[in-house]
Amino acid sequence: MFMCFCVVLFIFIIFFKAELPVDGIGFYAYMSTDEPDPRGHHTLVYDIIQTNLGQGYNKNTGVFTVPKAGLYSLTWSTRVACHLAHTTELVINDRILGSTYAYCGYNTVTGHVVATVSQGDVIFVRTHSTSPGQGAIKSNEFGRSAFSGFLIH
Repeated sequence: MFMCFCVVLFIFIIFFKAELPVDGIGFYAYMSTDEPDPRGHHTLVYDIIQTNLGQGYNKNTGVFTVPKAGLYSLTWSTRVACHLAHTTELVINDRILGSTYAYCGYNTVTGHVVATVSQGDVIFVRTHSTSPGQGAIKSNEFGRSAFSGFLIH
């Protein structure tokens, strides 16, 4: 009987392209346009949301508010223009957990952090406070500046 149910479910999913409910927490967003001249301590806002399971990411503020405590994988990428540089930081509440530095050419740099966080913690990416960078942070069809994360456990 169980086998019959599984076969029927499989056929239903394949032929009717039904989606199974997705359980979990994760987000992926990128900047729709360049950030022209972000000064020091500037929170980067990734306004195009592709995934937002758990509804923790806010496209207006650039902040991910942790909906469920646990171990998270967090990744951000920053693209800079030719002959310019930027340092970015991944911040959880008031604590810097990661940083990246991109320089020279149309470079993209990616940072990754795995961290244990509590429900309600806020996570965001910002420019460095004492080394604010120069010029635009780029984001277009040739390379996106992006921010993502998901609950591991």
